[in-house]
Amino acid sequence: EKSSIEKFIKQLIPEKYKEDYEFFQTTLNTTFASFLRIQVVIGLIVGGLTIAVLAIFSIEFALSAGLLAGLLSMIPVVGPIISIIPPLLAAATFSMQKGIITSAVLFLIYQLIYNIIAPKLVGSALKIHPVLVILSFIVGYKLAGPWGAIFAVPITVSVGIILKELIHYWQEEAN
Repeated sequence: EKSSIEKFIKQLIPEKYKEDYEFFQTTLNTTFASFLRIQVVIGLIVGGLTIAVLAIFSIEFALSAGLLAGLLSMIPVVGPIISIIPPLLAAATFSMQKGIITSAVLFLIYQLIYNIIAPKLVGSALKIHPVLVILSFIVGYKLAGPWGAIFAVPITVSVGIILKELIHYWQEEAN
């Protein structure tokens, strides 16, 4: 249905604004696609490291717990919290001592991933400073709750690109 919706919207837009609409649409599509790709990369990193840690500690179900952790980690906002549950359950069923040690190691690794690596990946993919990534998550969450946090970074980047183009357009008009 995407193409029919796009055709319908294009019919509603006056001819002189169609080029602007296409720029706007391309900007949004590119930004959201990049954001989704980074979420997949983060999921692969979390899943791979989780499998490695569980395998090092000889925890059974390392592969399935790691895969599930990687999939859950791709969910924005709540993913970092719930992704640690499968490996913790796998470790806790084996031995309480290994469960505690594995939990501590995974908690440190997840902190590194979500507070340092993920903002840098998102920032480099979307050409936005990592601090701005974190701030946009916080502001998005404060303004619109979990949905605001999920869409905060792509919206921030899209608005930035559009504002940059508007400023460039206004500068050309002034000259």
